[in-house]
Amino acid sequence: MNCCVECFADAQIREIIASSRERGNCDFCGRTNVKLHPIVKNGDVETLLESVLDIYSVSPSAIEGQSLRTALRNDWDIFAVPSDVVQKLIIAMCPDQLAKNEKLFSSPIYIPEFRDQDYLSETGITTGHSWNEFSETIKFENRFHSHIFNQDAFVSFLTFAKKVYPAGSKMFRARICKDKNGFPTNEMGTPPRGLRASGRINPEGVSVLYLSTRDETALYEVRAGLYDFVTVGDFVLQKDIQVVNLAGIGSISPFIYAPEAEADDLRAYAINRPCLREIAAEIAKPLRRNDSPLEYLPTQYISEFIKSQKYEGVEYASTMSTDGYNIAVFDESLFECVGTHVYEIANLSYNRKPL
Repeated sequence: MNCCVECFADAQIREIIASSRERGNCDFCGRTNVKLHPIVKNGDVETLLESVLDIYSVSPSAIEGQSLRTALRNDWDIFAVPSDVVQKLIIAMCPDQLAKNEKLFSSPIYIPEFRDQDYLSETGITTGHSWNEFSETIKFENRFHSHIFNQDAFVSFLTFAKKVYPAGSKMFRARICKDKNGFPTNEMGTPPRGLRASGRINPEGVSVLYLSTRDETALYEVRAGLYDFVTVGDFVLQKDIQVVNLAGIGSISPFIYAPEAEADDLRAYAINRPCLREIAAEIAKPLRRNDSPLEYLPTQYISEFIKSQKYEGVEYASTMSTDGYNIAVFDESLFECVGTHVYEIANLSYNRKPL
């Protein structure tokens, strides 16, 4: 039987199948003329899937567990097909697991360590607390030395979220200006020291250069009004840099440790994946004008820690423009503004939803 590259969402598995020379019709999702993976015992993809199955056990409580196909489809973002197709794929690709523990495929399952408070405290980024509990602590109890932030646990994932930008990369920054003359290149950087307001990445007074990967994204990010003039600066990177891709830190493949995957590594990632996803969502969340600056504190804490690990910046998704990304650079001298363009906002389009 053959599955195909489109059966999977996981980047590691898709890369394996995409390198195959086999092309034809998929026996599972029904797609035609696609890259195929012939299912074989102990194949590369099969071994990866079995490594994930190894960390699950049959739940002692039918109420608290979930089906294997639901766990594999939702917990890990491994598959891109409906859960009933996931079930068929797992049965076909992991026959040894089925023979060894049939109940794993038919009963509610769980990861036992999720209920082990000592394990959560030692391994979890927020030591067994929720992201909301961490945020509340940072805002109202101790914002500089959080006792519920596990630095060792968090830093272990940064390498897998590392992204390199080569010298010469071009990015954009926008500023609302008072007239069509706009700003010169030497005024497109960060504000002077006494005028640096807090942002999602920087505490008040700390310099961070906010850039976007697309000029249109930069325009959206400043939230200009109708008929406003906006200057967009073209920034060029002066040397290779490493940033942490917070936009993707919540969707790291579970097979980042493959082919030497250890069950303990996968368990640790399973424990922390919900928190990593919340960090990615929180750092991209747009704040309203009336929101308190306190809302920035949790993401400032995360960003300052990343800065302490010698990364040059962080990348995060833009919720204002879904096609682009934002990059906050800790040292603005890494970029040079080489030109500017002035635009007038000619129209706005409002999308609304009932509350």
